[in-house]
Amino acid sequence: MNDNHDDGNIAAALTAGKQLGAHKTNPHPHGTAYAIVPKDCDLVYLREPAYPPRRVGTVKLADAESFLEYWKRQSGSDSYIYGSMQPAQFLAVFNEHTTKAVNGEGNWRDHRALYTLQHSDEWMVWTKRSGQPFDGNETFAYWLEENLFDISKPDPAKFMDVALNIRVKRGEVFGNKVNLTDGNLVLEYANQVDAQAGAGGKLAIPEKFEISLPVFKGLESPKYTVEARFRYRLNSGQLSLRYDLVRPAKVVEKAFKDLLETIQKVSKTTVLFGSPD
Repeated sequence: MNDNHDDGNIAAALTAGKQLGAHKTNPHPHGTAYAIVPKDCDLVYLREPAYPPRRVGTVKLADAESFLEYWKRQSGSDSYIYGSMQPAQFLAVFNEHTTKAVNGEGNWRDHRALYTLQHSDEWMVWTKRSGQPFDGNETFAYWLEENLFDISKPDPAKFMDVALNIRVKRGEVFGNKVNLTDGNLVLEYANQVDAQAGAGGKLAIPEKFEISLPVFKGLESPKYTVEARFRYRLNSGQLSLRYDLVRPAKVVEKAFKDLLETIQKVSKTTVLFGSPD
């Protein structure tokens, strides 16, 4: 069946609908007129238009660069960006309500782009272990070696030395601590031989250190400095070590604020803090 014949069938169906009083105007502004055909008549399917009547859908982006590029391509005078920290995301609505609407009518608000922020792998590793005691000195030493390159202060080489020494001293009995003026914590230890303490020495551990790592995932995500403090506990001469990150929530807040300012600058629009829903 050729296109001309199809067009003739469509026209005939619409004409028949009008004659039967069944021709309807679609209440949807972008909808197509239709006809109600009696059950004893053949049903003629109308072809879909070449393009949708309007843009609709939500695009999900993985980083700020992609979000801003999509904004650049799709935004117009009725486009807005919303930002929130709970959940941490930026949402662009490209057909939002505006004061320019005819007769006070609204807009569809269903053409969107969503950038959901995800914490970086490094951030998850350090925050998950914060405040959790390690199962023995050797476990702590191996963990420290695996994540050594995130440490920015003091020098990572010093921390490697600490990790190696802690591993070696896993069978020692520890005593009181001594605080030095250089900010180090020195733990006294002694060899354990037949339940008696033999020759010993001192193990120096920095009381605090700094790590540098990205807060959010992304190819161009900047790194932020987080301070951490070593904590220890002695139980019958056995040493238990952990670290505590200092106010990590404030670092997340700073990273989000910096990202918000970048999005505002590049998009040349004010980000509204909240949600359109």
